[in-house]
Amino acid sequence: MPVTSAVHNVLVEMDKKSLAGETIHKNVVQRDLTDNLSRLAPEYSNEQFIQRLVNVLMNKELRLEATGIIRDLQGEEIIHMSETSELRDEKLAEFVSKKENPVMILAEGKQYLRLRDKISKLAGRAKKILGWQTENADESKAILKEAGKPNTVLLANAQAGRGVTIKTNKRVKRMGGMFAILPDMMGSLRRAKQFMGRVLRKGDAQDGKGKRVAFYSLNDSIFDGLEPKSAKNYREELKPYARNSFLTRV
Repeated sequence: MPVTSAVHNVLVEMDKKSLAGETIHKNVVQRDLTDNLSRLAPEYSNEQFIQRLVNVLMNKELRLEATGIIRDLQGEEIIHMSETSELRDEKLAEFVSKKENPVMILAEGKQYLRLRDKISKLAGRAKKILGWQTENADESKAILKEAGKPNTVLLANAQAGRGVTIKTNKRVKRMGGMFAILPDMMGSLRRAKQFMGRVLRKGDAQDGKGKRVAFYSLNDSIFDGLEPKSAKNYREELKPYARNSFLTRV
């Protein structure tokens, strides 16, 4: 999307200055964002939107998250933002229940149980839900044999990001490939990138096809690492996105 490209251009310049040990000035970031949005996505080049985005990018933790999202999901992402984790899970389950594409969701512990129940309730027998919460080689092999087929939902733990190949057939590729869903604005970019990279890896599994989808909320784990005042401020900055439901679309 043009707005994604505009933000990416600004992040590249910020990274260059950071690596060179130069100070990143807020007014320069605002100027660069204004220039890029005016040129690439004029519908977003309003003062209020730019100011909110500048405030997010000037926070180091959130800038790192934004860099990961833009660079690793650019061009293939759908990013939804909800005000609460409960609403986020509901939107995620609704999204999955309407898709025929195979889906892989990074979900562990209580969230795994919540999403399994919500998707089962909405989709019923139309979806085959696979729970991959084990590192047992035989069990994992059996689960992965079924994953990647139409109307399958794989609720996977972090092991899914460690060199896994999920095979898909020609029908799935014609549908646009597999969806990988990240249901949390994680503090660990490495963990998120490993997981989300499964659907766009070149090779036998996907031939570079697939889409990555992020469902975030204002209660996500990244806020746990911020000071209470900073967390409150940035939640306020992101609330308009939550009300609009999405940041970018495929």
